[in-house]
Amino acid sequence: MVLALLLAVGATADADTPPGIIRSSKGPSVAIPTEVRFVSTAPRSSPTHARRISLHVYEVYYSLAIDEIVFGASEEEPDRIFASHFFSGFDIAPRIGRSRLTALELVRWVGPREFELREQDLVFRIRYEGDGAISIEGKP
Repeated sequence: MVLALLLAVGATADADTPPGIIRSSKGPSVAIPTEVRFVSTAPRSSPTHARRISLHVYEVYYSLAIDEIVFGASEEEPDRIFASHFFSGFDIAPRIGRSRLTALELVRWVGPREFELREQDLVFRIRYEGDGAISIEGKP
C-alpha cells in the first residue's frame, strides 16, 4: 500500500507536517522477521517495517528525507520512527548530472527500499542501502 500526500509549498495538512514538505509517500510494508513466543494461545500479529520519503523544498531547491518506520503489532506497541536521514539536493544533483534539483517528483515505489524520482526529463532510481546510505541509478 502506498500513501501519498501532496501539499502546497509552505502549507501544512496538520500540526505534525512541517512547512516545506511538498510530498510524502510511504513505501510497501514488510514483516519484520522475529522469533515469536506465545505465553498464551492468543494470536499476535507481527510488526511491520516501511520507509517513508518526503520531498522538501526551500525557496526553489529540493531535498529528500527518508524515514524508517516500525508499525506496532498491537495497540500497546505504537508506530514509531526509528531512523531519519536527510539528503540535500545539492549532494544528490551532481550524482545525476545536475547542478541542483528544482523540479523533483516521485514516479513510483519499486520495492520496500527502492523508488524512482523524476527531475525534469530525467527519471532515476534511488535505493536505500541502510544506515543513511543511498545508491543512485539513472545518471545521464
